[in-house]
Amino acid sequence: MGCTEIKTEKYQTRKSPAFHAKDCVGQIKKGKDGQYVSKKDASGVYKWVKVNATRKMKGKHYDTHDNSARPFRVFVSDDGAKAKKVAIYKDVHKKLGDPEDYSKLIKELTVKEVYVGKSTGHASGADHRPDQAHMFVGNSILLHVSSNKYIHIGSSIYEFQMDDKVDKYYSMVGRNDVPYPVLLGTENVYFMLETDHCYLPRSMLPANLTKAQWEDAYTYFYGWIDPANGQQRTDEQRKKDALENHATKMKGYHLIQKREF
Repeated sequence: MGCTEIKTEKYQTRKSPAFHAKDCVGQIKKGKDGQYVSKKDASGVYKWVKVNATRKMKGKHYDTHDNSARPFRVFVSDDGAKAKKVAIYKDVHKKLGDPEDYSKLIKELTVKEVYVGKSTGHASGADHRPDQAHMFVGNSILLHVSSNKYIHIGSSIYEFQMDDKVDKYYSMVGRNDVPYPVLLGTENVYFMLETDHCYLPRSMLPANLTKAQWEDAYTYFYGWIDPANGQQRTDEQRKKDALENHATKMKGYHLIQKREF
């Protein structure tokens, strides 16, 4: 049936939204006295629950980037607690030119750490100047959920397992407003794009890379630069010798929300 407004007097006069909750799973709708989200109760029945903590969450929010779109809005609490509360919303607007509508709740959770993707503009592959870096803060997000469990939010949302420790998290934005997120672990380097979600030993890349070069690590991964001598490669050479040919898929990978286009 879809999430369609019910026009009967019963639904039009009640406080909660004039929609069947089961038809609007995870979505936020306006009621007579505020915003409501459709959530499953302990019995498995979907009901309208008034939104409070998420919408009033103290802290910051970040909009992830995807080819000029902003598919997800991530709220991060800032209440001084060591553990951080996070809420992830999806943009559900359909028509080109319409404003974003972050009304579908994807996930609420408490995490150990939030790594905010930043693009400094100093990497050779960045498609913006350093003085524009503030426009790209939060272009992708990495969440350390618990133990070895992590969630990545970019053009899609997925979880994975990592028996490693985070050293740095980079998220350079290249041409067409496309982020190239790279997780630098103490042992491995993780290439976070949904089409890749894989890793290599750090030893396969030069040990003396600068921060700007780590931001641009996808040039090594795709083989455009030879990691042994730093020289540019031809397309034929890179296809043969690219590091991506030796990468291992992430452990425990699970897609939470696919890319929409």
